[in-house]
Amino acid sequence: MNRKLIALLIIASLLFIPLAAMAEIPAIPKVKLVVLPSLSGDSPLFITYNENSGDNTITNYSYDFGNGDVQYGKEGNYTYGLGGIYNLTLTVSNAAGNTSQSGWI
Repeated sequence: MNRKLIALLIIASLLFIPLAAMAEIPAIPKVKLVVLPSLSGDSPLFITYNENSGDNTITNYSYDFGNGDVQYGKEGNYTYGLGGIYNLTLTVSNAAGNTSQSGWI
């Protein structure tokens, strides 16, 4: 191979790799919030929660429990100590920085 062809192949591969990697990250990640047993009952109310969309591009998980408490990670447990109406919101983001939300009231 001559040097011009090799240089052209290297430049083409450098341009293609980032585009190919970016193509694998969806613009908006899928999100599905699962809460067990449910978000209703007597206080204190103990719940188990997780994100169950199957979207393996999600890199960050943030659960806002609607009372000032926030937890991070794909799954966990939480206890609502006081009765009331709370908006539980899960916010996820992927490596491209795009976010989605899912919630329960």
